[in-house]
Amino acid sequence: MKIGSKVTVHVGDHRGKRGRVISYETGRTYPALVKVYDGISIKCLWYRDSELEPVAGEVTVNGVVDPQYYSTPAGGQVIDLAEYLTFNRGNAVKYLARAGRKPGAGELDDLRKAEWYIKREIQRIKEGNR
Repeated sequence: MKIGSKVTVHVGDHRGKRGRVISYETGRTYPALVKVYDGISIKCLWYRDSELEPVAGEVTVNGVVDPQYYSTPAGGQVIDLAEYLTFNRGNAVKYLARAGRKPGAGELDDLRKAEWYIKREIQRIKEGNR
């Protein structure tokens, strides 16, 4: 198990839920800290390796595809940053992060989409809609 690994939980209230390892401390009884979305909120919980099953490639989390082009080389997810931003800023980050990485999507198209959201955010601020 390593930081950034996608896993399925096999115990407790989150049985069957998918998550991502965000910390791993060798030598602990429960070494893997996993961020799990339970349909209402995001929870960070510690698990034993035996309570988790690694998931490879694209996975579905609550019916939503979690593709590799939204993952960072360090194992993070664009959504982890975007959820703390305004709608326009979050979408701009999403399109910047995936530009040139999503199969079938044009790199310039994604950059133009990011530009569109940035311009919209600038306009929102100029109009005083904070």
